[in-house]
Amino acid sequence: MVAGLRRRLESMRVRMTSSSRAPVSTPLFAESARRPSREGIGSARLSVAVDESYRSERALAIAPVCLAEAEALGAANERARVALELHDGIIQGVLAVSLELHGLSARAAQTSPALATELTRLGDILRSETVLLRDMVQGLTPRELPPAQLIETLAAIVQRFQVDTGIRARFVTALDIIDLPPRACRELTRIVQEALVNVRKHSGARNVVVQLTAAGDACQLSIDDDGRGFPWTGRRAFDLEQAHLSLRSIRERVRVLAGQVTVESNPGRGARIEIPFPLGSHATN
Repeated sequence: MVAGLRRRLESMRVRMTSSSRAPVSTPLFAESARRPSREGIGSARLSVAVDESYRSERALAIAPVCLAEAEALGAANERARVALELHDGIIQGVLAVSLELHGLSARAAQTSPALATELTRLGDILRSETVLLRDMVQGLTPRELPPAQLIETLAAIVQRFQVDTGIRARFVTALDIIDLPPRACRELTRIVQEALVNVRKHSGARNVVVQLTAAGDACQLSIDDDGRGFPWTGRRAFDLEQAHLSLRSIRERVRVLAGQVTVESNPGRGARIEIPFPLGSHATN
């Protein structure tokens, strides 16, 4: 009996050992789920390749635009730097010498009229060079001007004109800000500069008034001087394509504002230029 019990235990031990060593069978569908198919691998690789190709092509397409923008920004920054150096350095120095020469002329007038005349002449030359340098600086300034800076900029332009030329000049406005696009703001300042250049070169005026007004959805810029005027009497509205020679320099700028030019002239007593323009729509929008 004991021997039989031992044989049964031995048989059970052998079966248990064999079971523990036998490989575990895996269902076919489970094995397939763990191994990705060749079709799946190929599709994934194709998707990655297409995505990388798209990104590369887009980068190549954008690169010239980004480069052009970077170059334009760099050029604008360089122009602004040069303009600032001219304004704060050379222009201020030349203007200071001009004022000093006029001061010396005033002191020499009693003792040496000839010397005083020569000093005045030299001072006037330097003052004229200052005006030319200022014009150059204005040409270097950015094409756009924030609307919040427009009124202050116009006032500064008129004030500098008086200092540079000796012609009494005033800027008059009740406005704090005008709803114009930045480029239109810049063009408005250029119109004032060009008009003042015409006053200096052609009018022989002693006084000039620049005025900016607004009513409803329209604005008007006007420039009055007491110079020699235009060679006619009365009031004329000008076609921008056939503007008077002295007005052609502002023609394109007025067009940007979608404005018009009207001139009132009184020969020997002065002239008034009026430029009305809308606030609602501009060529720069």
